[in-house]
Amino acid sequence: MAARFKQTKARGFTLIEMMVALVIMALIGLMAWRGLDGLVRGKEVLESHAEQQRDLQYALTLLDRDCLSMVIDDQVGQPVALGSRSVWWLRNTTNGGMPAWQIIGYRSQSDGLYRAISSAFPTKEKALEAWKGVATAADGGYSQVDLQLISKQIVRQDTTVLSNVPNSALPVKGLKVLWFLASNQPGNEQPVTRICLAGGAR
Repeated sequence: MAARFKQTKARGFTLIEMMVALVIMALIGLMAWRGLDGLVRGKEVLESHAEQQRDLQYALTLLDRDCLSMVIDDQVGQPVALGSRSVWWLRNTTNGGMPAWQIIGYRSQSDGLYRAISSAFPTKEKALEAWKGVATAADGGYSQVDLQLISKQIVRQDTTVLSNVPNSALPVKGLKVLWFLASNQPGNEQPVTRICLAGGAR
């Protein structure tokens, strides 16, 4: 007797089942991509914020140190020169262990905040001579300076001279500096205020 074999039909996926599987896979891939994209964007925002804070802290440290070294005496006359985008003063420092004087400035430009510093003058007389030109033309500043970009995030600054005498800039007590941090939305810069005390260096 001939052996009987049962034939079974091989059954595969239907077209509809394949389409449903592809749609499900596409949805899972889309959700995974959006989650990954969110993580990357979040990381970029955190890194940008951290960089902004580092720049700001560095700029504030330099400002405080320079203010404490501000030269205030009768020979200087006007200790602070304010321009539309800059502020300047004479700083007492040391050069090889000897007293020295430098012109220091903070200038805001379209690409950030710059710190300008001159070489040390050999004598106080030379420093005062150079300072007279800065005091009368603050926007021009002092040309013989090294410019250092200290923060790309600070796009604008406003400076006010503080004094113990009402309605007067003399004698100088310190500076009130208002820095505006860059924002993704133009015209929505974040203000940061700092008051630094003048050291009265001679």
